[in-house]
Amino acid sequence: MNNNVFNLQYFDNNISEMERVLDNELKSLVYTKVLELNVEYAHSKEPVKFSDKDKLEYKPLKVGESWGELFDCAWFHLSGKYANNDSKKIYLALDVSGEALLYSNDGYPLKGFTNGSSAFDTALGKPGKCYYEVTSLIENNELNLYLDCGCNDLFGNVKDNGALLYANLVTKNDDIEKLYYDYEVVLSLLKTLDRDDEKFKYIFETLSEVKNKVLYQNENWINDSLSLLEKVLGIKSTVDHEVTAVGHAHIDLAWLWPIRESKRKAMRTLANVFYLIEKYDDFKFVLSQPQLIEWVKENNFDFFNKLKEYEKQGRIELVGGMWVEADTNLTGEESLVRQMLYGQNYYLKEFGHRVNNLWLPDVFGYSAAIPQIMKLSCQEYFTTIKISWCLINKFPYHDFVWNGIGDNQVLVHLPEEGTYNSPISPATLRKIEDNVTEKDFKHSLAIYGIGDGGGGPGDEHVERLHREESLYSLPKAKSGKVTDFFQKLEEKKDTLNVYSGELYLENHQGTYTSQSDNKYWNNYLESKLKTVETYLVLNNKDTRILEDIWKEILLYQFHDILPGSAIQRVYKESVQRYKEIDKQLDEIVNNVDNSFKAYKDENNHLFNPTKDILETCEVENDKYTLLSIAPFSTNVLSKRVNDKYTQIKNNKLETKDLSIKLDKKGYFTSIVDKNTNRELVINKANALCIFKDFGDAWNILDHYRKQDIIPLVTTKQIVNEYNDLYVIKQSYTYDKTTIEQEILINKLTNRIDVTLDCDWQSMNRMLRSVSDFTIKADNAIADIQFGHFARSRLNDTSIHSAQFEICAQKWMTIADKENSISIISPAKHGYYVKESTLDINLLRSTNYPCVNGDIGKHTIKYSYFIKDDDDLLKVDQEAERINIVPLYTEKEINSLNLVETSPEIQVSAVKTSEDGKGTIVRLYNRTDKKVKSTLSIAIKHSELFETNLLEDVVSKVNDSYLEFKPFEIKTLLLK
Repeated sequence: MNNNVFNLQYFDNNISEMERVLDNELKSLVYTKVLELNVEYAHSKEPVKFSDKDKLEYKPLKVGESWGELFDCAWFHLSGKYANNDSKKIYLALDVSGEALLYSNDGYPLKGFTNGSSAFDTALGKPGKCYYEVTSLIENNELNLYLDCGCNDLFGNVKDNGALLYANLVTKNDDIEKLYYDYEVVLSLLKTLDRDDEKFKYIFETLSEVKNKVLYQNENWINDSLSLLEKVLGIKSTVDHEVTAVGHAHIDLAWLWPIRESKRKAMRTLANVFYLIEKYDDFKFVLSQPQLIEWVKENNFDFFNKLKEYEKQGRIELVGGMWVEADTNLTGEESLVRQMLYGQNYYLKEFGHRVNNLWLPDVFGYSAAIPQIMKLSCQEYFTTIKISWCLINKFPYHDFVWNGIGDNQVLVHLPEEGTYNSPISPATLRKIEDNVTEKDFKHSLAIYGIGDGGGGPGDEHVERLHREESLYSLPKAKSGKVTDFFQKLEEKKDTLNVYSGELYLENHQGTYTSQSDNKYWNNYLESKLKTVETYLVLNNKDTRILEDIWKEILLYQFHDILPGSAIQRVYKESVQRYKEIDKQLDEIVNNVDNSFKAYKDENNHLFNPTKDILETCEVENDKYTLLSIAPFSTNVLSKRVNDKYTQIKNNKLETKDLSIKLDKKGYFTSIVDKNTNRELVINKANALCIFKDFGDAWNILDHYRKQDIIPLVTTKQIVNEYNDLYVIKQSYTYDKTTIEQEILINKLTNRIDVTLDCDWQSMNRMLRSVSDFTIKADNAIADIQFGHFARSRLNDTSIHSAQFEICAQKWMTIADKENSISIISPAKHGYYVKESTLDINLLRSTNYPCVNGDIGKHTIKYSYFIKDDDDLLKVDQEAERINIVPLYTEKEINSLNLVETSPEIQVSAVKTSEDGKGTIVRLYNRTDKKVKSTLSIAIKHSELFETNLLEDVVSKVNDSYLEFKPFEIKTLLLK
């Protein structure tokens, strides 16, 4: 046999044996059982407060018995008598096949527990947290403990049939525990070394000797083993690279579990964090998401105050200025501002300071608008992990300057390990060293702990880190702070590469479409909130009464809720809350002005809450009324009633600028622009096509267009011609799915409005509206927050072909010098724009994580807007008109010209300032050109200031004109 092969097999076999001895032999010697505790429990479907636990009915529970179903709750009472005659430290060993939080007798959270069999990527560590010292809790030789338990593991599963696995008192051998950690770290070090490394043989032989000592346990085997391993751990590193290690627990505010469980996860996780802070002097932890912290405050105020104390001591570091770690593709522009405003101001109010960094490790791509929003929210640094999840092209940098729209730049670090759940092992440090792209920067960031479902770091993480401060052949690791790391990176900023545009994730593109109802309600309520704020300001009322509503909408923008990647319960509960919020907003407006109506009738007037003329169509049965409403008023500039029609048969439709042919199958076969005399359609436009979709809620498979693209054919089609418009009514069926489609073609404009009422019953299918146009353009232009961004229609590079599904906020446009065609759809965000195609993703039904995702009834709206120029400003104005949520009122409101600017400037918000002492008007330049805009504001004021997004005054400004850079946001404070 080849000697090299023999050596390889020999080493591999022995390393496997070493791992077995570590996990099975040595680990089992750390704890010794001294007493099995009595267990009784009180079951409930939803959580019960600590103060109410004694009102519950408890019953006995034996080891091996199940105590609940998925997401059930229970209070566990553990009791036993134990005389600690040897004065040893006594520990609770507990596994309830779920999560648990131990409380003191006076209701203070002490320690979180996680079942050892919890789902988790074991390559990143073991999730179980099953031990806690209870010596001080034994009184008069008796122990009584209460734990709040959830019948779910970290990832929303029932493990081991939801049974009690053990509840014991144990003692711990500290020397064997130290030996365990020493042995684990040295063994992990060995596995990172090349076989020809000068120290490999020595370390291998040392581990082999220790392995034998563990197996045979001869006299002094523990001390002898510790001495051998200490020599290896004492070999210092000569690697010129430092790793700042920060403890963290990524907590999804909902995902494979409901929101209510995330509130409990926060408490369990922070109890674990406090335990580590008290045990290890150098342990530091980073904490994000003010919403999560507020839940902690609501749950236990004393616990919250302890959190504030640790933060002040520098043991807990606050990161991330957003209210929640929100999606940035789908969330609207003003919502992104409020994420920053409420997040940063919460930190300022509760902790006395804001943070200088944005922390979004797990969001599915990052809008090119983010750098400007960050900078205007006092954040210069950005940390993410997710871009390392690109499936096709490896992102080229780990440290870089990100240049967004409007040439706004922030400093970014993408941790080299590619995870926020680092085990902080020698393998971690080796991977970091191997993945460094900026060779002149000798620093990296490692984010360690058990996350996604919370839990956080355990003793094992800190113990490993202590042994890695200078470990042979590896970068030097030490506990530190994110801000300290970025200060070091700041020194190298001028040497870093600049990356311009969005940070597109070549993964999870299905989230642009999954869970249609949530996307609809998010967009609808974002818009309605802005309308209500404007209405309140017009009536001299304080808009701060809407803060709690805003914060709840922001919660549902969390990156596993709005994108559609959570379980069914999350969507049932959030859609119910959306509907209740809608009614609540109506009540708020009605309390201000009882002439307000939540519906249209003949006595009501339509209020336009924008600075542009609102052109809309009101539909009542077969009556279509075209209205033009003056800005900030109910003043009707024109009204055209269409209540008489003629049914036409030839399906040739003529408008002022377009000649259109409608096929009997239901789609357009020709659209000719009369002004350019150009055919715009290749074969078909607005053809409803159903694709097989074998992805999940996150992912559309990149080869889905390999299947035949066959449009649905109408089972019924009626075309009615009115004075000012055509109304096309169509019916479609597919298997058990039925679709009723209404198309409105305004003869006076170039807009085609489409409404689908769909009873969708087609699992693993995707509904798209497919069009092929003659527009010659290498790029499509996508609306994003506070601007727009170009994306390639070509497949000429691996980067371009990987972007087979792209995202837009309200519109997507293809344009050349003669014509432009846009799809406008505020609540549909996924598009395919390659070559001649422009199509929009309307629905997709997958079975994971949400069972029967999107099965049911939906109303879907989108529009085609066709022009004989490439002016994107007109597209944006049209999209704003479509997106407006108006109000109806019995009284007339005359136009006040509340805010007047140049057409290029859009109003994002009119609201009461956060201090209640003025009014905020937020404007932005929606073009990529510099604009010198006139300015007129009818709101009474004596002084006008410009502020940042957090409403800190920056400067006094001229009240007659403003100069805007491309895509620039300006926030004005009127006092």
